[in-house]
Amino acid sequence: LLNTDCTKCNPSNLVCALTLSAKIVPKHAQRRHEFRDLLHRALDILNLLVENEQLNTRQLANAVWAIAKHYTGDEGIFPPSFRRKYNGSVCYAANEGMSSSSIVSIAEKWNLKEEGKYEKEERALCTVEMIARQLLDVTITANGTVSSSDSGVSTNNRKRSMNQVEMSMVFWAYAILFPRHVPAGWELPPRVGLMETTMSTSASTSRGKRLDGLVVDDDDDDETITFESLQDSKTYNTIRENIQPISNVDKLFDALASDMTQPIDNSGVTMLHQCQWKELSTIAWSCANRGYCQSPPAQVLIMNLTNVAISRITENKDKNMKDILPRDAAEIAWALGTMQADCYNLSDSLEQYVKAVDENMIDKSLDRPLETWKSADCVQMAIALGHGSLDQRYLLEQIYKEALISMNEVLKHVKKGTFHSTDKQLVALLWVQARLYLNGDCGSIFDDFSEKVPEIILYRMHMLHESEEKSPHDIQTAFAKINLGSQEQANLVWSLTVLEKFHSKFAVDLLCHIFSSFSKSCKEGNPIRLEHAHQLWQSIVILQHECPEALRNVDPETLNFLKNTWNQEKARQKSSSARHRALSQTLNLMGVKHYNEHDEDVDMALVLKMDSKWTHSAEHTSSNNTDNKQKVAVEFDGPSHFTKIAKSDNGQKPKPPRALGHTVLKYKLLKKKESSRLMLTYASVAWM
Repeated sequence: LLNTDCTKCNPSNLVCALTLSAKIVPKHAQRRHEFRDLLHRALDILNLLVENEQLNTRQLANAVWAIAKHYTGDEGIFPPSFRRKYNGSVCYAANEGMSSSSIVSIAEKWNLKEEGKYEKEERALCTVEMIARQLLDVTITANGTVSSSDSGVSTNNRKRSMNQVEMSMVFWAYAILFPRHVPAGWELPPRVGLMETTMSTSASTSRGKRLDGLVVDDDDDDETITFESLQDSKTYNTIRENIQPISNVDKLFDALASDMTQPIDNSGVTMLHQCQWKELSTIAWSCANRGYCQSPPAQVLIMNLTNVAISRITENKDKNMKDILPRDAAEIAWALGTMQADCYNLSDSLEQYVKAVDENMIDKSLDRPLETWKSADCVQMAIALGHGSLDQRYLLEQIYKEALISMNEVLKHVKKGTFHSTDKQLVALLWVQARLYLNGDCGSIFDDFSEKVPEIILYRMHMLHESEEKSPHDIQTAFAKINLGSQEQANLVWSLTVLEKFHSKFAVDLLCHIFSSFSKSCKEGNPIRLEHAHQLWQSIVILQHECPEALRNVDPETLNFLKNTWNQEKARQKSSSARHRALSQTLNLMGVKHYNEHDEDVDMALVLKMDSKWTHSAEHTSSNNTDNKQKVAVEFDGPSHFTKIAKSDNGQKPKPPRALGHTVLKYKLLKKKESSRLMLTYASVAWM
């Protein structure tokens, strides 16, 4: 294309070349570098065409899809500053130097030599932004919701409106390029910390010096500064918009959502009704990956999409179901589960959708109704149930049954069926099991699965035997080969602790390996995700009493670091829920003095004198002197601590909810404190 005379090429040729080449991006590093240069030359031409508004609607959608597809194979097509911003390198870390533990330090590295060094990459990014503005102009002009003058978008060279296929392509492209910053259900973005060691201190000193919030790197080859700004974490959610301003991508998503849900004729049919299953699942996945679910247009889009999917599933109950792929059904479920963690208004949509899938797509007359489902589909469905706190027991049993069969086949060197799970997928299933607290009382299949996971992971690490002789370096290398990063390792420890599956030799060896790898990483001065550190500390509190041999590789320095990060997190000022505030007001009216205790997130704490006859003698504030005093922890756990109560169609009272894994672990940690507990749950009140 680049060697062809310009008079023989048009925008269609260029977009076609970008689209086709996106499907065959070279994976070899050297060839990728060569291809990247050719790609940037083509994108420079695209930049001129887009700037002059020479592309029609279809070509704009194809072009941004191709760029996003190229980006999934080679992130180097955009400048490093963009990759750091959208790949989690902007770190949100607790600032230990501040007197207030609620202060959050937001740090971002700037490379002083980047300016002018990545002109081609900057132009490629500029092209993506120009396409967003032009597509936004197309959409708002079509539905007439916003005038072009209000949008700040040029009205020249009018283009036709997008159809549902083009919209799904645009949704996917911008969700890939601009994903969410905050994981689903999290209050704050991921934060990192460093363990102070001689090695890390010297490394920090050699790297640079701090000047009033700026860390200036002294390395001439990598001239960087780190800009830090401090914020109060309790007000972070209210000012998040100031950190992440509403962009053209946000406006484009809102405009696309409005366009897709507007009736196109008098019958009430919308573009969503015209979407194929692949387009519905792509749109749902894109919204979840972008974290787009809070605005009114977003919620209308997601609820309508769910209704369309449910309607199609139920209408095809007695017909041929081949047009509904398990991949699409599971992807929509995963998206709904992810988004309802951020927007509780979508929880009913998830429950209704899962119920439709369970009743219409699962043939319960078969011994293995999910035998033809791929492992990714089963895992996505399980994650959706975990996020939604849905105890769909039959569906969960079939998912874990297929996973257990697959693991046994691996250990026997036999490959059958379609369920070939990766280690990440097994860890995800174990997390779901711990999240829903599916122990042996819920079924033997769950007990067998959690027992088998440590064995299969050690097998794939080639450490099933003689694992005690492995060095921390060998362990880290083995984890890297099976793609188990720090997130998966922390989830493994937490899940095995919640489920109390840490007594077998395989579990002990695996836990020792994870703690050994973590300790080595800390001592080397590597940044540690605080969320991972909190998971490990919670597990250590339990393991040091019930399975101390699993902690033989945890040195005192690492232990103190984990304990300090946990104490700082618990001391961080948090906003109380309406239920907690109502409970506090009620105790005040009763004349019961109390205080909020940060240890283990106790809702209310009463410190009573041992000879107290009534609670009016309670202390108003905590005291270090606990002689002749009894501490009573008052817990009020709302719906988020329990599985969701399933609605019954036959009028019978459904089964009471069960405590989720994190709630069970919280109870265990409180028990270790040796304080009396008064448990008040919405469940106990509702079922009295």
